[in-house]
Amino acid sequence: MHLPDLIRTPGQGEGAAPSSPDRPRPSEAGIPPRTEGEGAAPSPDRPRLSEARIPPQTDRGAATVWAACAIAALVAVAGLLWGLGSAAIARHRAGGAADLAALAAAGQAGHGTDAACGRAHWVADRMGARMVSCRFEGWDALVEVTVDTGLGPAAGRARAGP
Repeated sequence: MHLPDLIRTPGQGEGAAPSSPDRPRPSEAGIPPRTEGEGAAPSPDRPRLSEARIPPQTDRGAATVWAACAIAALVAVAGLLWGLGSAAIARHRAGGAADLAALAAAGQAGHGTDAACGRAHWVADRMGARMVSCRFEGWDALVEVTVDTGLGPAAGRARAGP
């Protein structure tokens, strides 16, 4: 290495190559000048961002309409499932109330039909059901009850014997 190569000019860093009179300047070597984003002045041929022409909008809110329709469909399906679920629950409540009322009537069968059906009516009321009928065929008690769901009544029937 020659002595001039070891002398650094101000602004050259540790890893910078020493200046050389043989090396061409970037503009002479065919290297393009820095662009606007790299710190150079904006090009006069290129418009500034604030001067750029904004294309007309072609979107007329179609995505909003599709989203609203999808939400409405989901709400309708959720409402249908809610109604079906409440109907199934009411049907199970009616069946359980009928079973317990029939067992109560069968347990009181020895005291007469009026006492047995009175006990079945008491059980059905406590279960939130309305007793439709209570009768006996031999020693078997036949009980029918309904439970109101808001969508219509759910019926339950049961048979119990001693």
